Amino acid sequence: MSMSYLRWKRPLLPAVTLAIFGLSLISVPLLLQYHYNHPVFVWNSQLRGPPVHKCAHYLQPNSTDAWTPSKFLNGPPTKRFRDNLRKDEYYITTLANAGFTNEFMGIVNMLYLSMLSNRIPILPPFAPHHHLPYEAGVIPFGDIFDLRHLRSVIQWPILEWRDVKELSSERGDPYSPYTVEPIGCWAASAELGHPPEIVLSYVHHLGLDVSFTYVLRNTRRLPDRIGDTHVLFAPLAALVYPTGPSVEPESLPLAAMSPEGSTLSPDRHLACFDTLYYTTSVAHQDFEWEYAWSPAWNFVGQHLKFTDPILQIATLYLRNLFNVSPGQELPQFIAIHIRRGDLKDLCSGEDCYQHLATYVKAVQEVREEILLKHGVNVDKVFVASDERSPEYWSDIKKLGWRNINHTEARTNERYGQWYPIIVDVVAQSLAAGFVGTSPSTFSLVSKRRVEVWNDGPTRMVAYAR
Repeated sequence: MSMSYLRWKRPLLPAVTLAIFGLSLISVPLLLQYHYNHPVFVWNSQLRGPPVHKCAHYLQPNSTDAWTPSKFLNGPPTKRFRDNLRKDEYYITTLANAGFTNEFMGIVNMLYLSMLSNRIPILPPFAPHHHLPYEAGVIPFGDIFDLRHLRSVIQWPILEWRDVKELSSERGDPYSPYTVEPIGCWAASAELGHPPEIVLSYVHHLGLDVSFTYVLRNTRRLPDRIGDTHVLFAPLAALVYPTGPSVEPESLPLAAMSPEGSTLSPDRHLACFDTLYYTTSVAHQDFEWEYAWSPAWNFVGQHLKFTDPILQIATLYLRNLFNVSPGQELPQFIAIHIRRGDLKDLCSGEDCYQHLATYVKAVQEVREEILLKHGVNVDKVFVASDERSPEYWSDIKKLGWRNINHTEARTNERYGQWYPIIVDVVAQSLAAGFVGTSPSTFSLVSKRRVEVWNDGPTRMVAYAR
């Protein structure tokens, strides 16, 4: 299939963009529900309903070759990213930040924004920030999530930085790029007068010397409210749309010069954002991932299944946890995520955290719903938590619930410091039902996966009494 043919059909997506732009703030989620009927990913890899994008019928079913990364670059990875970007294409990327789940959500938001802005996304890897030390290194997004499957489902090109640029000049050191290149990026999360946060692990790995420019005030969810970090998808898409952006980037104020003193305006060829975690669709709602109508989840997130190697690792841990031999089928189980440790700042009083009995009640409700819905009595429970109190874990074990002790399993030593959380996330996605802690995004995304992938009942327990 020729590149010209692909170029002819990809611009069909601006029709979707214009439709969303023209809707009232309230009607956006309703349109998404009506027009696409919430396409659902099922764990057996079969899809119900139409493809996410209507342009999919222009390709043969299950055609993945059309979306091979090499078709959207000049060639193999180069020492300078600009040498590999096609002049007839436009791209978008983000630096993300925070922990594994929030980085995931920010990258998914960027993927959705790439569709609205008709740009090719370049996915960053997972890089350590709040929850892991710098020495933890990076993990390519495509090592965890099946991008070949995602490209096939959403019918959209998806690149990774490792496709574009040679990222490491020294073997074993992820922070030794061949070249450091200046680039201008948008500061989406920083208020006027406040400098954006630079995540060193990202810029050191990618070899970028980043200067930042503030986004337009009208991209904010609440433009008149000081301190609101949330931005809106549609105005951001207008800001970086390749043919006719809403404003000239050079006309906007600089948020921060680069560490090397560069004051470049936002790049037109490769639109770059600090983080897109705080992006939403409608002004009356901020964290829209909490709602079933979330377009970033429905268009992209639900189709990001895990790679086979990652699934095999998590399954091995679950087999050991439930004493299941390799030849036996993994039993159905209910997964629980009890978030406590880093929510202490939200708590007040000595007995603030939710009692374990509340989780017990929620597990029983999920168990009964599974029996009613699927006719299966699920008695096994897998629990993950950041709680460190031996007394608390003793109470959990008395309930017959099981957890993966990553210290005893030497997960860090065997796979790396990212893997305790990755194993827990993937294991939770295999559950027949789920109980999480609100407002944890870790719980929220696991809840979504169990509901959509496994048709499993879920509950969210408030972190405090």
